[in-house]
This record gives sequence, C-alpha cells and structure tokens, in this order.
Amino acid sequence: KQYDKESIFLQGNRAYVKNGVQSKVGFLYRNLEQEMELSSVATMEYAKAKNSKNIARIAGIAAGAIYIVPLLGNSNNFFNKSENVLLWGIGTIAAYSVSLQFNMKSRNEINRAIWYRNRDVLLLVD
Repeated sequence: KQYDKESIFLQGNRAYVKNGVQSKVGFLYRNLEQEMELSSVATMEYAKAKNSKNIARIAGIAAGAIYIVPLLGNSNNFFNKSENVLLWGIGTIAAYSVSLQFNMKSRNEINRAIWYRNRDVLLLVD
C-alpha cells in the first residue's frame, strides 16, 4: 500500500502521477528532480535525461534557425544555386534528426530513472 502512494508513473510526455495526483514534469523534467533524490541511481539517470533533453532542444532550435535564416535574407540569391538548396535541406534534416534522436534517448533515460526510483521505493517499503 505504501508503494502505491510513493511510486510515480509517467503519463504522456508532460505529466506524471504520484499517489493518484497528476503533476507536470516541467521544463527539462525539472519537477521530477526532487522525486529522484530518493535513489542515487535514479538521480544519475535523471541527470542524463536532463542533459539529453537539453541537447535535443538546442538541436531543434538550430534546425529551425537553419531552416528560417535563408528565408529571412535575400533568398533570391541563396535559392538560385542548387548546391545551397541541397545543403540547406540536408542541414535542416540533419539537425532535426539529431534533435529527434536525443529526444528519444532522453525519454528512455527518464523512464529508466523512474524505474530505478520505483524499485528503490519498493526496497525501502519492505
């Protein structure tokens, strides 16, 4: 019964549930930080997840910049050269794929951190 009150579960990408109460995970999983302090292994995985999420956000912003910046400038000169268009497309796709990979990595790491935390809750309850 105590395990049910103390364990946490992710609900979608933006929320977690503890003791039947849903809360937001926050920017870069910030609201989960205090929950992870229960377990040293969970804390390490949480730090990895936070770092991966940060890299994903930076790569996503870079991809957006790569896509938008040529559109804001004198695009006639830029888009008249096929190699510019090719590099623009490849750069945008590459940055977005890096962002996607780190988002998935972050998701796996936060799931692992929660698993470790819940495991340690189970050990402490017994």
